[in-house]
Amino acid sequence: MKTLYILNGSPHIHGVSDTLLNSIHEELSTLPVTISMQKIREKTVYPCLGCRKCSPHPHICTLDIKNDDARSLLQGIKYADIVVFCAPIYFYTLPACTINLIDRAQCFFEEKKKSISPMLSTFILLHAARTRGEELFRGALLTLKYFFKALNREISELCLLRGLDTKDDILRDDKVMREIHTLCDTIKKNSQLVSTQT
Repeated sequence: MKTLYILNGSPHIHGVSDTLLNSIHEELSTLPVTISMQKIREKTVYPCLGCRKCSPHPHICTLDIKNDDARSLLQGIKYADIVVFCAPIYFYTLPACTINLIDRAQCFFEEKKKSISPMLSTFILLHAARTRGEELFRGALLTLKYFFKALNREISELCLLRGLDTKDDILRDDKVMREIHTLCDTIKKNSQLVSTQT
């Protein structure tokens, strides 16, 4: 059975990301796939030391110890058929817990240099309290592009939402849930999952 990996990059419990991803999980739960939902904030991810010890083969991070969850999360992303990632934007970038995990992907980047694996689909959902700012999502998207590339993934679809400060803002704007529904429809039609439905 194929796998759908839903990754929550928000530090906020019961906030906007949790609410949006719960809706996505509910809508996609009818698919004949294994769904794994992970919250980075609930995991132990030690910050990268920049020691470069992961550069030589076999590209193992010195922080990959018993109570650190970074490798498990990163492998979940790398080997899933479809990944859905959601996070808020803070000061035009991603939350600290997510940046922590991104930094730990360095060992996968070193490994990727010699890899020719096909790129798998990733769906990105970012939200911000701000309603203005032409560059609001640009920095985060650039970071995510190369983070997922190190894990043999490419961004297939973006859903960028503004004006969401609390989960109550979702209920006030019908457009938000329409966009979530559209995103779910796109995921359902993705070629990496569609074969499981025939």
